[in-house]
Amino acid sequence: MPTISNFYGIIIIMYLRNKEHNPPHIHAITQDYAAPFLIETGDIMEGNFLEKQKCWSRNLF
Repeated sequence: MPTISNFYGIIIIMYLRNKEHNPPHIHAITQDYAAPFLIETGDIMEGNFLEKQKCWSRNLF
């Protein structure tokens, strides 16, 4: 799973095997939180993330 970005303590990673991880999404991980974000919309699929960090992660889209 390659790291796409690392900023403000948020690590953004993405799986390479599409068949195992649909719909297309990235994983945003911090020390205390982790959540997958849909690439199309930037919405959180499941999990928890702070509002401030949600905005930073969504700006990737």
